[in-house]
Amino acid sequence: MGVVLTPLHGGTIRIDGLLDEGQGALFAALLATLPTQEALELELAGLEVERPAELVTAVAALRQLAQRCGQIRLRAAPQLLAHNLYRIGALAQIQLLDPRQEEPYG
Repeated sequence: MGVVLTPLHGGTIRIDGLLDEGQGALFAALLATLPTQEALELELAGLEVERPAELVTAVAALRQLAQRCGQIRLRAAPQLLAHNLYRIGALAQIQLLDPRQEEPYG
């Protein structure tokens, strides 16, 4: 399954899919096509990140989008993505709304 962007009401964009091998570049390319708008909101409840390389690409693409828009909001971001955005200090331009709390493996 690839990555799919779906416009929702109020300008929110839902992103669904699995970021596994090779999908990070597609994710970045899709984000680059989004219009520049203040306080863009992305619904990420249907997004999964499987590989570290794809995570790095996703973080970079979200930071670039935030720089273009000034501020973006991520709703229901995967825990690993939210943690990495926090860890690199990207939360000045990226607001996390209800990040997911996945259960640990084991």
